[in-house]
Amino acid sequence: MSALQLKALDKKQKRYAVTFNEFGGMGSATGTKRLLALESINCDCRDGALSVGFGVEVYKKDLTYVPSKTGAVRFFIVDAAERLDSSPKTVLFCLTESGGLYRFDEEIGGFVFELTVSPYSQMVCVAEETGKKVWIVSRNQAYYAYADGAWKYFGLANATPNMCVCKDRVFLALEKATVVYSDPAATYDFRGGNIHLAYDFGEIVGMLCFKNQVYVLHQFGVARIDVKGDAEQFEIQPLDYVGGEIYGTSALVCGEAIFFLAADGVYRFDGTRFERVEGVGRIVPKASEKFCQVSFFDGHYLLQYTAADGLRRAVAIAADGKSGYAISEREGLSYSGGAALFQSSGYVWTFRGDGEFTSTEKGRFTTQRTDFGVQGRKTLRAVHVRGRGLVDVRIGTDGLEKEYALAFKHGVASVDLRALGESFYFSFALGKGARMQEVSVEFSVAKGG
Repeated sequence: MSALQLKALDKKQKRYAVTFNEFGGMGSATGTKRLLALESINCDCRDGALSVGFGVEVYKKDLTYVPSKTGAVRFFIVDAAERLDSSPKTVLFCLTESGGLYRFDEEIGGFVFELTVSPYSQMVCVAEETGKKVWIVSRNQAYYAYADGAWKYFGLANATPNMCVCKDRVFLALEKATVVYSDPAATYDFRGGNIHLAYDFGEIVGMLCFKNQVYVLHQFGVARIDVKGDAEQFEIQPLDYVGGEIYGTSALVCGEAIFFLAADGVYRFDGTRFERVEGVGRIVPKASEKFCQVSFFDGHYLLQYTAADGLRRAVAIAADGKSGYAISEREGLSYSGGAALFQSSGYVWTFRGDGEFTSTEKGRFTTQRTDFGVQGRKTLRAVHVRGRGLVDVRIGTDGLEKEYALAFKHGVASVDLRALGESFYFSFALGKGARMQEVSVEFSVAKGG
């Protein structure tokens, strides 16, 4: 880092100016003109500037969720159907960590209990040839189908919770690496056929439909089922995956790629090859906690997982896998019907792109301490920020800290101060529309000190 020496204020002082025109978050390398984060949440540095991350808003103002005594929300699944009068009808379910499945009731504006399945159950919605929507929820050794306001129970030996919909068929995994599938004309009848995956990849932990093909995720491998044509033409192919153990609940199709978490980091698969995502630093999950929650919003894979230190963490990773940042954890984070959903304060929420948060949240970017490349005790005299939006900054040194609200005029905000210390840190709080391109500081050092 080089400091530009300015004209001395007096004969006893050396005056300097330093400009930082780049910010570094997750996985960033050091740089002479880069401010690196010690901690960062809801702040995006992908283009070198510092921008506030996703904001949040209530999904539907007339839709509330009364938290149940049966535990936190695991996921939401939604389908926007159309009434005869052309107004939207929301079909929305949620699953809690006790295995309770709830359905949103428009008449009461809240969720009502439907049945008990498993905390690890999955749910899909598929249209029959007649156009009728059928909802299928899996559980061990069985599954349920919901249509026309009624549930039907079906026992199915060796059934696991893993399932997906592809080309109007429902594919469901059984134990011992077997997949059964339905007939398009009989959505919840799995006598359409079965496929045995004769590969030593371990148990099936997840299933996805990607580019009209079924991808079966095992503990230690991935297989592809090409579902072209009739069932007799289905083709099975093991894929060249050599990464760590796969966390099945982390898998999600995000645009033109599949993302998932493994024991050795996050992987991206574009249909041809697997690449470990390195642009966000190494993400290491806890081996004994494999439950994850995922979503997709504004070109980002959103992942919640338990880290190796036992803490729940959340990240947003760009769809190209080259950048990402830490985000706030969200209860019930899920992706369904094109909507990214979660639960907070008794409401169902979604994301928005302008960085507007609830009253208790903001983006926060706290820098590592820096001496600006100059030794000695300093007097920090001014901080200039080039940017826009709602930004506050806390400036700290030697146990003292003071906060300032930045007022941008013609794209620049300045703080005049007189803070003494050998090194300093900055903690920026970013609100709606916040973006910062540059931070400049002016300071002085006593000659000989």
